[in-house]
Amino acid sequence: MVFQASTYYTLASVGLAFGTFQQLGKSCTKFLDPLIQQGIDNPYVLDTFHKTGVRSVDTFLSFITPFFDAVLLKTGSLGTVSLIAIFSTATAWFTFASIESLRDRSKGLVKQVALVGLIGQLLGISVSFPLLWLSSFFFYKLHEKMKANDSSYVKPAGVYTAAASNLIFLLFTVSLGVVKNDSTRKLLIAIFQIAPVVFYTLPVYLHFDSNHVSLQVSRKGSEAVKKVYQLSALAFAVTHIGTCLYILQFPFITFGDFIKLLTTANPGPEGCAAFLLLEYFSLSVASLLYIASQGDITAVKKYLIQSVAVGPAAAFMLFTSKREQELIDEIDRINQNKKK
Repeated sequence: MVFQASTYYTLASVGLAFGTFQQLGKSCTKFLDPLIQQGIDNPYVLDTFHKTGVRSVDTFLSFITPFFDAVLLKTGSLGTVSLIAIFSTATAWFTFASIESLRDRSKGLVKQVALVGLIGQLLGISVSFPLLWLSSFFFYKLHEKMKANDSSYVKPAGVYTAAASNLIFLLFTVSLGVVKNDSTRKLLIAIFQIAPVVFYTLPVYLHFDSNHVSLQVSRKGSEAVKKVYQLSALAFAVTHIGTCLYILQFPFITFGDFIKLLTTANPGPEGCAAFLLLEYFSLSVASLLYIASQGDITAVKKYLIQSVAVGPAAAFMLFTSKREQELIDEIDRINQNKKK
């Protein structure tokens, strides 16, 4: 049996998800295990979360709320950096996935960004994306070069709706760290668990069939995609550079200390911050895997360099912008040929 490249990338994506899941389980097990057990036994004796009255939901909230509270309130600068890192990288992936889901060529779980996001709230977004979304993307060979036809087109309205949904979702996540009132923050954390369904279902319902659109409309759609990716790259680059400057204010941490934090089960709240940093690194590897699937070693090298300079999220958005430009160029060539 001869395996195609898409098969290897699919398996690599699934392998990344399982490897990440295994490591995530080690990072904050000692911190969460007692909370999980109490939640299973009787979550209602706790006052650490917003109660909904639904036992299964409240069991989950009884340990996920203290998890976020630990990162937000008990880990200081480490928690701040870990939240910025994972929110930036996850938002970059959500931006890419939500726009790709609008193309008519998308199939299976590639179209189900809201579902993948919801599962990510349960397993970790760095597990659900490579396990479900990216592996499906590879399986259906959607990583291959897009062709200028109806299956690749998106309408500008769908693109801007997806972009607006991503922006609102990002602002909502930022509010978790801004709100000081305990009860309000607990309520927001509870809402945050179902937020992907709310924000990432909307673009799908508002997006109309892209079949048989004119080349002019399709070009405007791709121009909109490119603009969203470029603006996202700029925002993520500024965030990355600002975070690096923020880190420089604190005592120097050796690389060995950092690796120990990520690989050792920590009984304190630092284990929760390590969990988010592991997710950040896993999604960065997923970005690298996607770029590698394009078969361009120069692009891989550029991503690695840019990841250091402007951050993995910005580097990923810059690559997806270049990919969209290639589709625009092909549309222009078709237009020029028609004029001859």
